[in-house]
Amino acid sequence: DEKEWKVIEMALNVIQEQTKNEEDKLALLRRALGLEREKLQKIRAAYEAGVDTMDEYAASKKRITANIQELERELKRKSKEQKTSFDKADFGRKVANVLKVVTDDSVEIDTKNSALRTIIDHIDFCKPENKFSIFFYL
Repeated sequence: DEKEWKVIEMALNVIQEQTKNEEDKLALLRRALGLEREKLQKIRAAYEAGVDTMDEYAASKKRITANIQELERELKRKSKEQKTSFDKADFGRKVANVLKVVTDDSVEIDTKNSALRTIIDHIDFCKPENKFSIFFYL
């Protein structure tokens, strides 16, 4: 039984890493998009300050705008992929496996915590309302 739980735990860890990797890719795309937008502001400021000519500004703006459009397309595509890749049955199996681990009295607390961390991203607690929200990896 101990080996079986370890295998389930390892599988859940792999799933968690895959989900995190997709989220990391989206975060990187968002950051790159923000940087390109900042570049657009900087080249405009350079043009207005007389550092760049109208031709230099136009060429830079065209290049950066193309980059922004490409990043927006990629971000939209990745976001859509992430939304469509959610499988309720698969998620239900993951949660069921974690519940088996968590409710088993013979499993150590560290293993239970690790199992929970494979499906739970974070928990927010709102003290004034005395309520908490659980955010799962999907």
